[in-house]
Amino acid sequence: MTIKLQTTMNFVAIVIVISLFHILCVSKLSVTTQDWPYPEHPPHNMTKKINPDPLRSCLNGHSAQTPYAIVSMISKKNKLQRIYSASAVKLAKTIRKFTNVDLVMLAIEPLHPDDSSALEKAEWKICAMQGIQGPPNPKRSNRFLEANLYSKFNAWRLTEYEAILLLDSDTLAVGDLSTAFTHTLPAMLAQNKSFAAARDRPVNITCRFGTAWNVFNAGVILLLPSLADFDILNKSIAEVPHDTDMAEQDLLNKMYASSFFELPFHYNAIVTSKVCEPDTWHRERENIKIVHFTTAKGWMYSYHWQSIEDPFQCWWWDVQDLCLLWESIPDS
Repeated sequence: MTIKLQTTMNFVAIVIVISLFHILCVSKLSVTTQDWPYPEHPPHNMTKKINPDPLRSCLNGHSAQTPYAIVSMISKKNKLQRIYSASAVKLAKTIRKFTNVDLVMLAIEPLHPDDSSALEKAEWKICAMQGIQGPPNPKRSNRFLEANLYSKFNAWRLTEYEAILLLDSDTLAVGDLSTAFTHTLPAMLAQNKSFAAARDRPVNITCRFGTAWNVFNAGVILLLPSLADFDILNKSIAEVPHDTDMAEQDLLNKMYASSFFELPFHYNAIVTSKVCEPDTWHRERENIKIVHFTTAKGWMYSYHWQSIEDPFQCWWWDVQDLCLLWESIPDS
């Protein structure tokens, strides 16, 4: 038993040493946003005559300047808020490479002054809103419930805009997002639908202890703002049975199960697809517009370690290049 235990410990130690060596070596590589196959064109300016009313659902009187908006949300009032704020700054910087639309940040809890300043410098309009609590009696608490992710429903209140692209702040834009409004939105409206999302990944594939999905992912949503829909979604939290382990994503899947417009892969390229669905990833690579860091977060690769497994996630999922891409974008 002692020999077997010692052998196991030696094996674990070797794996850790090799992993650290791999990470340190790869981290010497230089990866920048220019390494991605960006199209060569100036940012698309979504200009159109609109009603410049102040955002009625905000507390600070911002005005809508474009008919469409890209919206994100920050809610955690702890050290992760600082990381997500930095990630949102990076997201804004990548969006601005391609698209000139209003950027609206739903701030569910007071932001750190430094974060607020950095977000505004990155051109986010900070919209302070009341958080939306999860179900009254969840099976158990988890990081999704603690992050108040049902507060995303506040995006439906931004009725000054004709349409909204709602993005998680752990995404990066690597292509022109204006097509969501100029091409995808008309197709969605032609089918008389008000909500669009991409399939969660990987689809029907279990990969490296990951989970196979057959639902849509709530990290990228194209929606039509509506106070009536907001009220319905808000009430459904307590009234519609859903898996609180997946919080607002499972609820939205229940509410829009048969009425959502499916976004193509390139609007929500979840990083684990790179290793789990390599054929799909490489086939779509040049068309990808949004990279979504779900399991392996971009910030895990450097000094932003929250747990012992964090620095290994990018290596485990073989997405070192994407994590380095995230690192290469300034967060101030």
